[in-house]
Amino acid sequence: VDGVSITSGVIQERAGEGSKPKQLSPSQRLCLEAFMEAASKIISGDDKSVHANLEQWRAEYYKRSTADNQDSKRKAFSRVRSELVAGGKLLVSGDVYCLPDSFSDFTK
Repeated sequence: VDGVSITSGVIQERAGEGSKPKQLSPSQRLCLEAFMEAASKIISGDDKSVHANLEQWRAEYYKRSTADNQDSKRKAFSRVRSELVAGGKLLVSGDVYCLPDSFSDFTK
């Protein structure tokens, strides 16, 4: 109006920002706890990355799992492990898994 421009802002929600992180399922929590236990056994002085070898992690998971037999444990571990990677909770390089925050340390 009379040479003065009028502007207005539009607020848009951006995916992932300001929203609560999705909670872990009980199966995912159990699997992540087993991962952390396996990782805690291999942390050394200079190594700040939180990582675990697949077999170390699997052994810890099997100890905690209440599944009826080995095949059920194997299937559950495979499924939940994939969910944690797909959900960005863990990263993988070969047979070694790590927390996303420590991935840069892991790849050095």
